Amino acid sequence: RITPRSLMLSKLHIPTIEEQKLIGKIFESLDHTITLHEEKKRQLECLKSALLQKMFADKSGYPVVRFEGFDKAWEERKLKDVVEKQIKGKAQLEKLAPGEVEYLDTSRLNGGQAILTNGLKDVTLDDILILWDGSKAGTVYHGFEGALGSTLKAYRTSANSKFVYQYLKRHQDNIYNNYRTPNIPHVQKDFLNVFTISVPVSDEQEKIGSFFKQLDDTIALHQRKLDLLKEQKKGFLQKMFV
Repeated sequence: RITPRSLMLSKLHIPTIEEQKLIGKIFESLDHTITLHEEKKRQLECLKSALLQKMFADKSGYPVVRFEGFDKAWEERKLKDVVEKQIKGKAQLEKLAPGEVEYLDTSRLNGGQAILTNGLKDVTLDDILILWDGSKAGTVYHGFEGALGSTLKAYRTSANSKFVYQYLKRHQDNIYNNYRTPNIPHVQKDFLNVFTISVPVSDEQEKIGSFFKQLDDTIALHQRKLDLLKEQKKGFLQKMFV
């Protein structure tokens, strides 16, 4: 442990007042920029959360907010009605050799480093991925292609996949709470048969899917900027102090 006395007796390397001020200003500016990006990202995430509630139909069949030109009621269907193909992940990293196909597991889907293997590319960028086992079973992803890991499944849809993904994302907590087995979390086997989805006409699906994709891309851009700024600050801290 560090005692107050040992801390007070610790020796520090201190530059002149002028250099202290300049260093302080640099890090003050960096911290301010980081805070601005964090706040902007938070605001965008709050905006998306609010729009997900208003731009998808409730039990009435009509959303609160719509794009101009659309007024028909949404149709309620079972998820299986808009899924053309279900793909079970089979890839296991320990059995794969280096290659050119990304191995897709929860680490990669949550922003981890890409691992290129000789696995079979069985999912495309348009497929919706869902974690089937584990503590976060039921989490949905979109926009990845590669060899699907053994704890994941993929849905290839007849409806607009960006729309279906955002619909599932809107109901993420509902999936966690009502469509998983107890104890060891596992998405229930009849998920496609029992989960309902409200679907508008294809043009409205396209507009909604593209709108939220653009919003997600903007949020991701702010996250990348944040990561870069934090790395820059870390590098400066290591190089500008003795």
